[in-house]
Amino acid sequence: MSGFRETLKKWVPPVIWRPLSDARYGLQRLSQYPSAYFHSWRQESISRLAGMKDQHRGERCFIIGNGPSLRVTDI
Repeated sequence: MSGFRETLKKWVPPVIWRPLSDARYGLQRLSQYPSAYFHSWRQESISRLAGMKDQHRGERCFIIGNGPSLRVTDI
């Protein structure tokens, strides 16, 4: 990461930095969305997930999370 970005991250609060960073990332990936969204494996995955919907409705479950994305998630 550049020195400028590191300095900026030190001075700008995460509540401002994070949305700007996410928006920048989204704009960079924008050109990849159509090919990924309409790819055959994605349509197959959507169909499989639809078949699993409400399969365990009313049952108790435990969600176990792990990974760096959880540090910005209030759980």
